[in-house]
Amino acid sequence: MNLIKYILFAIILLVIVAVPSYFYFIQNHTSYATAARSFDLNAEYDVIRKIVVRCDILEAIVTEQKGKVVSKKWDNLNLSSEKILKDLEIDGTANFVIENEHGLMEFQQSVFVGKDRIFVETKLVKPVAFIKNVNTVFSVKGRTGFFQVHLAYERRLPKFYQEKVDAEVKKAAERVLENNIKVITEIVEKYKNKKFIIPIKQR
Repeated sequence: MNLIKYILFAIILLVIVAVPSYFYFIQNHTSYATAARSFDLNAEYDVIRKIVVRCDILEAIVTEQKGKVVSKKWDNLNLSSEKILKDLEIDGTANFVIENEHGLMEFQQSVFVGKDRIFVETKLVKPVAFIKNVNTVFSVKGRTGFFQVHLAYERRLPKFYQEKVDAEVKKAAERVLENNIKVITEIVEKYKNKKFIIPIKQR
């Protein structure tokens, strides 16, 4: 009889200790990661600007990452040019939706292409699954490009596993960075010596 009491007491004690421990060790955790670097585009700025204006780099980047652009719509677009089809400047915002392994993801993009600089910032409009934030910046000054990516992922994790996941998200940010730079440099290299550029794809 005493043995049964001891066993019941042990079970109760285990439940009392284990349940609070579960809620202590398993918790919501947000991993943040940023990766950025400058890179040489190996072409004059006017050539780079022409390529950015006439080629759908977004389509190429999404395809490289095994996704698909579902829709793209300019909400506010200002175009100006001193000469027809030459020295074109762009200043506007666009919303686009892509489909990938995580489902449908909506982004807002601010684009400025001027006579001496390019600046493109892209932001995730709302979280998808565990992806809470994606923010990228692409800029060009002269022959030098710059790319930055910021990621925020939120998951329920054991406390002891959080550091490992943080490291994985950092690696994911670095992969996104390198993939984007790869696509941009390859497109510039492909079109920099062409007199006429046929857009990759326009939406």
